[in-house]
Amino acid sequence: MRWGNRKTQDGNTSISMTSEHRCPKCQSTQMKRLELPNWLLLHWVLNPGLAVNELILGQRLPKVMLICQSCPGPLMERQYVLCPECETIHDGRLWAGLRGFGNWLGYVCPTCKQRIPCLWNVCSLLLLCILSPLWYLPYRFYFRDRPGSPPAQLRNAPLPTVKSVKWWKMGLGYGVFMWVAMSLAPAMAAYGKTGRMPMHILLSGGFIWLLAGVVFGLFMYLFMSRKSKQ
Repeated sequence: MRWGNRKTQDGNTSISMTSEHRCPKCQSTQMKRLELPNWLLLHWVLNPGLAVNELILGQRLPKVMLICQSCPGPLMERQYVLCPECETIHDGRLWAGLRGFGNWLGYVCPTCKQRIPCLWNVCSLLLLCILSPLWYLPYRFYFRDRPGSPPAQLRNAPLPTVKSVKWWKMGLGYGVFMWVAMSLAPAMAAYGKTGRMPMHILLSGGFIWLLAGVVFGLFMYLFMSRKSKQ
């Protein structure tokens, strides 16, 4: 078996594999493969609210993720994304934070510039089917066979750690965004029709989505900071 180190455009070293997955940090072959029907990926596929993240924010989740079972760090620092085209393993934190936005057509491999397959939420697919007359022709004749370009932030940005991520900001941002989409927008539509602002929608929605944001941020912190059993 032949192995070799590669330098990606962002300066990070990734390892090209031939027949098995090996952790770029510790070289261990104890890599857990996450793919459907894993419960985390099923949640992404089935949760209707995540269609907003996909279609508006461009947040995607790769179809296959690798988790090193030997490295001692938290989960966030042990997850990797496999490019099926060039078979390069990339640190999953390359697409963390602001770099996770704008990936409507999927992740772009920093090594070969090809697109890494990502999951689709079922509600996103339903909306895309309904709106297909608007997007199908541009996609069919321009975007489908066009290799992507990695976001500029991938090149020299430092990789985040669990301690450097402001989880409360992530939760607050999620809550505010969902409040605007699910409460403020319907309230403004109702105001345009009746001339009265439905304050009960704004207030109840504010409470619900603030609580949802707190739960989301706490869940992400507990999940991503989970240490390896080894």
